Amino acid sequence: MGLKHLQLSILVLSLAALCVALVLPHWHCGSLFEKCTQEGASKRDVMLAVTCCLVIGITMLAVVCIIDFIHLCSDTRSGVERGVRLVLLYIGSLLTLAAVILYTVEISASWSYFIATCGSIFAVQLSLMGLLYGRCCNTYSGGVRINECH
Repeated sequence: MGLKHLQLSILVLSLAALCVALVLPHWHCGSLFEKCTQEGASKRDVMLAVTCCLVIGITMLAVVCIIDFIHLCSDTRSGVERGVRLVLLYIGSLLTLAAVILYTVEISASWSYFIATCGSIFAVQLSLMGLLYGRCCNTYSGGVRINECH
């Protein structure tokens, strides 16, 4: 399993979590697509912005996921494809993060929970990268054979 597989796995997990969060009716006002964005709902404008950022961000990340699935078995990728992938990945990620921060600032104000969630995500990513690229798991490193794990 290489870097392409790791990136795709993390992206699929992210998309799954974001989609589940989007459709579950457990926001402070209920469902994002029904009660939270209806006329007369409290903080409707904020919830519309959160919903739009999430939907657009998830769509961009889904396009990146499709690109990655297509190129999983391919060794070649043009510079334009890489550029488009990175732009979609960065903008999609920033939009979903902006939605979460906006919700935290305007609605929940649960900064401790938000920071703990971010920290745990970074820790999980670091552990996955360590598992894949740690010297104990690889038999070759830079052309030098490693016989023992220190």
